[in-house]
Amino acid sequence: MEEQLAVDPQQDLSRKARQQVPGPVISDRSDDRTGTVNIWSGRRLGPRPEPGPKKDKVRQPSQYRCHPATDTGRTRGSEGQVPQFCLFFAKGMCYQGYLCTYLHRLPTLADNEAMTRNTSQDIFGRQKLPDHLDNRKGAGSYDRDMTTLYVNYGGAGHYATPQLRHLLLDNFGQFGPIRTIYIVPAKTIAFVKYHWRASAEFGKEAMDGQTLTGSTMQEVCGPQ
Repeated sequence: MEEQLAVDPQQDLSRKARQQVPGPVISDRSDDRTGTVNIWSGRRLGPRPEPGPKKDKVRQPSQYRCHPATDTGRTRGSEGQVPQFCLFFAKGMCYQGYLCTYLHRLPTLADNEAMTRNTSQDIFGRQKLPDHLDNRKGAGSYDRDMTTLYVNYGGAGHYATPQLRHLLLDNFGQFGPIRTIYIVPAKTIAFVKYHWRASAEFGKEAMDGQTLTGSTMQEVCGPQ
């Protein structure tokens, strides 16, 4: 049974997009001690960190989050009919608001259909790679039509499956219609399948490093 119908998300595009942060943001992590993360590609720049205590390897949640209910709106990009979405907007980190030259909204069915004519880029305009070069952190592979996200939900494993399904649906479903959610409780992983590839690409970036809203645990999601 489908979790949600394949319909365009409701969003107010009559208003100007707001600034999500007051100024430029370098990193979305509060404890970025091991070099700068290239938000565009997902790769970390600089030397590899020295091995340390296990507690130092615990992933910290992002300081920012995209809230479609308040963040979506028109931009100079939408008025100029630019097709690419703003990656910083998806991560809740765009300081330009209405002045941004990219889209500050959620993908629709029309966006997904347009993507089928260009499989070399993702919705943010990043070049895709062949499977053997895909590190799952950037634009993904052009060899696969990705609609499913692999999610490690960590500390949320204490929830019963129906509760966890509700949490995943509420958190990932705000970025696009979800077809199915398959949960593997023994491994604290789940597979969230969207109706559209455009939604999956947006949801992957929007939920990367986020905690599950509504959960009492501070688990950090790492969708791939």
